[in-house]
Amino acid sequence: MVGMKKKKKNNIFANLKQLFKNIGNGFKNLNKTTKSLIVLWTCIILILIVVILISNVNNKHLSNYTNLEQDLKKAALKYAEEKELLGTNSQKVRLDLEGLVDDGYLKITEEDNDSCIGYALVYSDDEGNLKAKPYLSCKGYTTDGFVIG
Repeated sequence: MVGMKKKKKNNIFANLKQLFKNIGNGFKNLNKTTKSLIVLWTCIILILIVVILISNVNNKHLSNYTNLEQDLKKAALKYAEEKELLGTNSQKVRLDLEGLVDDGYLKITEEDNDSCIGYALVYSDDEGNLKAKPYLSCKGYTTDGFVIG
């Protein structure tokens, strides 16, 4: 059984070696213009792959902040319900991120704690439903409408 697996591995590597050898020989036989086009398109494809990978990393970074916003919103609503805070649409109650963390309503990473400030505005809508709007300001990310103070 072990000898069979080793034979298959050697066979796969031999096939790959032959494939690349054939590609190399075929590339040598192409004219200069065709070779240049192949190299150009290969570079373009590699650049596109790098751009896609970088944008995925940025999207993950952004989603961390949107997740933190949602956690801030949930913590503010829970705090407001437990403390029976009743803001109105015109008079909202401001709950700071730091206070919610200190009181145990919100857990955040050490990095977010060092680089982010924020708050949530809590209020009751016209039907009496409790609502919260979170605002964050972090290194590289700020919620639209964030106001210092």
